[in-house]
Amino acid sequence: MNVDLEIVSRSKLDVLEAGFSKVAHALYSAPLRKGIYLLSLECNRYPRNADSGILVLCDAVDELGRAERRLWNRALSRTFDVGYGFESGVRLVRATLRPETLERVAALRAAVAFSCYQELAANQPLLAPR
Repeated sequence: MNVDLEIVSRSKLDVLEAGFSKVAHALYSAPLRKGIYLLSLECNRYPRNADSGILVLCDAVDELGRAERRLWNRALSRTFDVGYGFESGVRLVRATLRPETLERVAALRAAVAFSCYQELAANQPLLAPR
């Protein structure tokens, strides 16, 4: 399990990426399409649960400087994405979030997403050929 943070904006997000560098690293930071930019960050460590991973990133938002916080506030979307990888044969992944965590996310005008994916073998492609 890990928590990513995806930010979509009309502004370049390099400054915001630097603001999160103590707790997260960029998976993607580039234009998504003309005039729209995506910054996808991943926590530097695997949290023990979804709440703790989200809260680490919420704390990082609270610690942003004035210029970074302005970019955060102007973003088109902000999503905390809780990702679960599971081994073959696992049929259920259950996730819960505490009300306090949801309140923090809402106060930051962000959303929460859950992504569940099967772990891939080293030689297995992510997408099957058509």
